[in-house]
Amino acid sequence: MRLEIDGEPAANNPTAADIRKTLKRLDPSGPAWAVLDIRSDYYIQTRVFDDGDFAVEYREGGVDQHYKAFGSREAVVDAFVDYLGSGNRWRTAFEWRRVDLT
Repeated sequence: MRLEIDGEPAANNPTAADIRKTLKRLDPSGPAWAVLDIRSDYYIQTRVFDDGDFAVEYREGGVDQHYKAFGSREAVVDAFVDYLGSGNRWRTAFEWRRVDLT
């Protein structure tokens, strides 16, 4: 896996501690987003907005497999850590809505 944060070099093989530390730093003024990917087109990503809300998205393959939800920083951190560990709790932690990228 690879963890990328807005404007910084990507980290290969991140740990749960790396994810917690990275997502704690997210701020609307920057860095504002982070992506944890398994491989191309398989990832979970997040962005923090000016009001402090977080969007979280995941993709599993093609453009028809892209979903978005909103949640707290804590919920997003938990989802990223679960995703890192190949868990499935992140799938039910949010009300996912398909995003039309076509």
